[in-house]
Amino acid sequence: MKTLIICGSHPRHYFILKPLFKEFKNIKCIMMKRESVKFGPEYKYNNNFEKKLLKKHFNIRYKKEKKYFGIENISKKFLKEEIIFTKNSTLNSNKTLRFVEKFKPNLCFIMGSGILKKKLMKKLPKLTINIHLGLSPWYRGSATLFWPSYNLEPWKTGVTFHKIDQNIDSGPILHQCVPKLKKNMGVVDLSISAIKKARNDLRFIIKKIKRKKKLTFKPQSSNSRTYLTKTFRAVHLKLIYEFFDDKIVNYFLKEKKAIPKINLVQIKLK
Repeated sequence: MKTLIICGSHPRHYFILKPLFKEFKNIKCIMMKRESVKFGPEYKYNNNFEKKLLKKHFNIRYKKEKKYFGIENISKKFLKEEIIFTKNSTLNSNKTLRFVEKFKPNLCFIMGSGILKKKLMKKLPKLTINIHLGLSPWYRGSATLFWPSYNLEPWKTGVTFHKIDQNIDSGPILHQCVPKLKKNMGVVDLSISAIKKARNDLRFIIKKIKRKKKLTFKPQSSNSRTYLTKTFRAVHLKLIYEFFDDKIVNYFLKEKKAIPKINLVQIKLK
């Protein structure tokens, strides 16, 4: 099976996608260079206090992700002719289109890249699955493993496997997963747990694909919100680190009734 991967360059992306390399032999990759893992995107701040909050948050993220995901990236796994590197500005270039056209994949996984334009999407196989680090339809777009904690909904920290369409993270859903909430979990701990759960669940999705089992996709609700990169401000971190001391989960675990059940779309994990 010819498998195409379109992904970002962060170690967390390779961590989730790693099972694909064990199960499929004929793989090619389009990898888009992302912002620094250590420093994060260039978010705006208004004063030194906000600057310190940003530095604190991304320092915590860097240290914890380095511990769990290492510094390994997909480029180490390929010969030069099997992978092309892009920036966001060249992701939908003619070079990328020719790469896909020549390979003719019949399976594609997308994770952590920029937005694909219509011309490139038309070249992708029918079975193209986006791995969105966020729980759609509630959390679409950017930083969607952060916003559930900020909105005091840590139980909605999760990952969505869905088909792609012309809108952001809005395609029909194959599977969703969330981590178990545990005492003293911070916002980064929640993210890492969600990512680890997604990698585990991807193995079952791969098995179903290899066995040619029928995959059922459920249309998403239109009741949603899309978070853009510019939505996030440094001052949002004040609630996480100053008010809750990065222990929002503890606040809800004190009374279990405060954690509502949500209906997820899930395949059978067996």
